[in-house]
Formats: sequence, structure tokens, C-alpha cells
Amino acid sequence: MMDKLKYSTNWNNKLNCKIHTTFRMHNPKRFYPGKQFIEELNGKPVNRVKVLAVYPRQLDQVTNLEAYHDTGYSLPQFKKIVTTMYKNKAHVPSQLFDLVLLEVQDSQQTLMQQ
Repeated sequence: MMDKLKYSTNWNNKLNCKIHTTFRMHNPKRFYPGKQFIEELNGKPVNRVKVLAVYPRQLDQVTNLEAYHDTGYSLPQFKKIVTTMYKNKAHVPSQLFDLVLLEVQDSQQTLMQQ
């Protein structure tokens, strides 16, 4: 069974793009080039994706461009979103995260036919 990347929000409509990012807690055993995932939006499969690259960074190292690309929000708003999402899971200012670059291999239509 393929590992899943779960989303509750399709930030910036990124799940509709061939190449997109996800910002997750650092986990080199989970996020590495070549690894594949099924992306789920609110429990429904959307895409099968492959990790192209992983960029470990702390929240203060994220650029405005990365924030806009990942969520559609400016860097200050992005930081608020991440802090809210991880408030019970990590000390966000010192936590290492992974900005994961993903490429869609199969879309929802293809996944539903399998």
C-alpha cells in the first residue's frame, strides 16, 4: 500500500498542478527523491505523486516566493498558517521542516480507473 499525503485544504489550487510543493515536518525516512505518495484531499484520492526534491528548512528560512507558491499567501500569513497547523506537534520556531517538491504521476481520473 502506498503512503498517503493528506490535505484538508487545496492551498493555491496546487493539487491541480503538475508540479507543486508541500510543507511538512522534517522526516528524511518519509520524504526523499523518488518516493511516491497518494495525495488525498479530505479523504478522497487526488493524485499519485513522486518526490523530485526535498529542501529541509526552518520556518524562518522559507522565502516569500516559496510561501506564495505553496499556499497562495504572503510569508507572514504562511508563518501564521504553519504555526497554527503545528501548534500542538512542535516548537515551530526551532522545528525543522521539509519543503517537498512533487510531480504528479497520475491524476484523480486515472486513479479512479485503476
